[in-house]
Amino acid sequence: MATSVLNAQGRFAASAIAPIVYNLAIIGGTLILGPSFGVTGVAVAVVLGSLGHLIVQLPSVYRFGYRYRPRVDLRDPQARRAFALMAPRAIGLGATQITFIVVTGFASLVGPGSVTAFNNAFMLLQIPLGVIGVPLGIVVLPALSRDAAAGRPAEYAALISRALRLLVFAMIPIAGLGIVLRNEVSALLFGHGQMSAPTVDATAATLGALLIGLTAHALIAVLARAFYAQQDTKTPVAASLVAVVLDCTLAAVLSGPLGLPGIGLAIAIGAWVEAVMLLGLLRSRVHELQLGPIGAVGIKSLGATLAACVAAIALNGGLGLIGSTEPGIVALTARIAVVGGVGLGVFALAALALRIPELPSIVGIMADLLRRPRRA
Repeated sequence: MATSVLNAQGRFAASAIAPIVYNLAIIGGTLILGPSFGVTGVAVAVVLGSLGHLIVQLPSVYRFGYRYRPRVDLRDPQARRAFALMAPRAIGLGATQITFIVVTGFASLVGPGSVTAFNNAFMLLQIPLGVIGVPLGIVVLPALSRDAAAGRPAEYAALISRALRLLVFAMIPIAGLGIVLRNEVSALLFGHGQMSAPTVDATAATLGALLIGLTAHALIAVLARAFYAQQDTKTPVAASLVAVVLDCTLAAVLSGPLGLPGIGLAIAIGAWVEAVMLLGLLRSRVHELQLGPIGAVGIKSLGATLAACVAAIALNGGLGLIGSTEPGIVALTARIAVVGGVGLGVFALAALALRIPELPSIVGIMADLLRRPRRA
């Protein structure tokens, strides 16, 4: 609730710091309490992290005039409207959890270590989504809501189009290079502890399949909020329920012949179906939303990504021939950095050659982020 209030006011600093505090508290609490209290210490760390997540936002919320009153005034029409809009959203969140439970159940049937491998791969998928996809959806929601409420469909459509184009441009190369480097990333993060080599390999294979749907997951984060801005929470939920049924059905079908990667592929297909549904429904409502520029950026970004992946595969294979058969943490980190950096460089050059207009936009955003600390 505090995060939503701050986002609605266009203030994102405290709400951006909050999850960092949450994660640092969990990590610190686990390191301090874990040796003495085991998993109970980790649970306590999560509770402390949750409190920290809230507390760091309260001063900013307080400055906007918030004062706690222990009551809910259902006579307020806005309160009743909020509860009505919240109900479908709650159902949608529950459907997402049901999907995760069901597909995890299918993963448990694959073999020993399969649940761990699936959870690890799914966690890695969340990193680019949490860094780029979801934050962009959060940032554009207040502006979308204002344009929708003010009856400005052209501005509303333009903001959605720009957000979707930026996501497509950013996520396609991340997914492609992530697929190329899936083995190295999994080995770096999970290959130096007590996890078995087959589980690490299964993590890499599942991650590769899940990354096929990365762009779709990011698009959903913005498209769903485009409907929220119109005070429509039912349509995104309906689309997510269709995706739930499709995910579970395909997971049951594909997990047999393909194993864990089949489950990852099922989730990716479900994400693309949901994204296309939301985009089509939104276009039917907002005729000002032009799909051509979004598709053009997608096709050009895919072409640039293919060039980047070819270069990354060649370089990765060459480094594999001259390096150790079982590289250590430092070697893996350097390899990922070099191959990923070269791949992104090739992608940027290809994007420049193809004249993808989102390239200067991304460069401008990154330059602005680098300048902000100096301004402060």
